[in-house]
Amino acid sequence: MKKVLLLSIILFLFGIPLNAQVNFLKIFEKKYSDIPIQMRTENCGVYFISSFDIDKDNIWLTACDSQESYCYNNNKLVNKVITNNSTKDFIFSSKDLQKLNSTAPAYKFNNVKYKKIFINNTENIFSDTDGELLNLKNDKISISVKNKNELDINYLLPDFNKSLKLNFPSNLAYADLIGIDKNSNSYILIETYITEVPLKVKREVYTVSSESRVLSVLEIPSIKYIYTVRDFQIDSDGNLYQLLSEKDKISVIKWSGLSTNTKGVIKYPAEYNYEFHYNNLEPVKEPVYQISTGEKIAVGRATALHIGETYVLNKYSCKLNNLAPSDVTGPDGDVVRTPSWLIVGVNSKVPYKWGGFNTIAQYNSGISAGKYAGDINTAGVSSYAVGVDCSGFVSRCWQLSSHYSTSAMPDITTLYTGWDQMKPGDAVLKSGHVRMYVDLASNGTLRVVESSGRDWGVSYWSYAPSDLTAYSPRYYNQMANDFSLQQPTLLSALFNTDNLAKLNWSCDTTGVKGYRLYKSVDGSAWTMVMDENTLKGNVTSYNMTNDVEYYRISSVLNNSPYFTESNWSNVMGASKKVSTKKILIVDGFNRDGGNWRGNGHPFVLNY
Repeated sequence: MKKVLLLSIILFLFGIPLNAQVNFLKIFEKKYSDIPIQMRTENCGVYFISSFDIDKDNIWLTACDSQESYCYNNNKLVNKVITNNSTKDFIFSSKDLQKLNSTAPAYKFNNVKYKKIFINNTENIFSDTDGELLNLKNDKISISVKNKNELDINYLLPDFNKSLKLNFPSNLAYADLIGIDKNSNSYILIETYITEVPLKVKREVYTVSSESRVLSVLEIPSIKYIYTVRDFQIDSDGNLYQLLSEKDKISVIKWSGLSTNTKGVIKYPAEYNYEFHYNNLEPVKEPVYQISTGEKIAVGRATALHIGETYVLNKYSCKLNNLAPSDVTGPDGDVVRTPSWLIVGVNSKVPYKWGGFNTIAQYNSGISAGKYAGDINTAGVSSYAVGVDCSGFVSRCWQLSSHYSTSAMPDITTLYTGWDQMKPGDAVLKSGHVRMYVDLASNGTLRVVESSGRDWGVSYWSYAPSDLTAYSPRYYNQMANDFSLQQPTLLSALFNTDNLAKLNWSCDTTGVKGYRLYKSVDGSAWTMVMDENTLKGNVTSYNMTNDVEYYRISSVLNNSPYFTESNWSNVMGASKKVSTKKILIVDGFNRDGGNWRGNGHPFVLNY
């Protein structure tokens, strides 16, 4: 009798049949304190495990702040490996992750996801960047969310060349392909708006047949205690796994039978019927700054993005006295700790500094003067460190004369009524943290540039709407409303014997007044040398005053009085030096939906 009762309890807790086919099973559960990974709780998120992988009976957990992955079998730790992977996602069975990323530029989002496709019962790994999926054979899957009411997925695969369409009642926010099983069923994570302001979404997994028939809909609990790059996966049989994070523990849930035609929405057991999100935490109160009451200057959206890019691309050299990887006490008595990714020598991107509000020039001169490169200790604001915090960075991008904290930003911004109203340079804001909006990917991913505790620096990142629960979309009141998407492509830059660099570019000319030509001798500092009043066509010659010069172009709309500027073009260089040896450099990175989301296209500079 006792054995029967115990078995009944185990089945109730861990394996719950919802009908004859669909089944819920908890296959892993651990308290955070029992996993050898360090947890960090910041105003921008809770960082612990970034991703997971299921390999037969093994469960792999990938650490957010290190290259370590831990393997569990039957709830016991059995192995640890160093992944040496440039992203924080991880597929144990694949040896091609490095190859999948080998062609990606150094300037990239650090949250590429990997997806398993099992068509013809063969595992194929795709890299997924904001709804654009590619494998090593250049097979492609693209996901598009249109006008909140239509989801299109195009499969360009050798044995699966078709399109899938689903319609929604004007509430579709985001879609993510989890994977395809051996029977060609697609498992799609769908996020729909419950409310847009404040942002709250419903998450569901749709199982869809190859004939575009919805087989089942699984509603996902609104529980997310840690930020993860990826929290869903399938196997070849169509079993769905979720990495579910609660306040004190993490679990892996297995759902089987979702490819069975099931009426009604499938729900998790009653114990998961509550809501919690890490964005509702604000562990550290930000400093309060003296706010200037003077007139604020108007700033263009392109200018705001250009300033943001300079913080991401800034290169500088650190000495040993600029670094404090463990706590040190500065001359002012404040404890300083610099980000662990900084090295002695050349570094890129401006580091996070609690309370920081430095311009690029102030940061570089501070490093030269021996100040600390950033400060991630949030106990006090040090005058002996340089860098920017989240609101200091956005304040600089908006060209504010004083540092506005996130609590003060509602005073100088206006709330949108919907996320589809956002334009580049706008704010993604909540109490304690702010991000600057760059653009929206086709699958509904919001792409931003921010200074944050995620990587303790200024970087470009992508977020699903569910990652932004509790944030609101806002625009800076002095921001120009117009923004040009007509970005030129620089086709050639050639030096001729007349001491001239001949430049040629292409661009959509609709409504364009002219172009602006920028020059640089080092790829870092840029000067506008021709403007839209003189540069009208798509070809020009420029007198070279240096042996090597770099160029990029932007278009300007004829929308007086704004004369809105576009993003910069790709970069090309010209040289007076003559050599018998010739080198062909092919700038093959041409995916607008790809990893790099900065303004311009500076990859040639590396070579």
